[in-house]
Amino acid sequence: MDIIKGLQSLTRRFLVTKLENDQKLYTLSAVFKEYLRIYHH
Repeated sequence: MDIIKGLQSLTRRFLVTKLENDQKLYTLSAVFKEYLRIYHH
């Protein structure tokens, strides 16, 4: 349940985007990806 709540929280803050396909998938926003690339090697 914590993972679901975490994804919902990130979605509300536009840090992840929910993709609607046959499956429910999420993708990281470009800004969040860049932050992770720079600060979390």
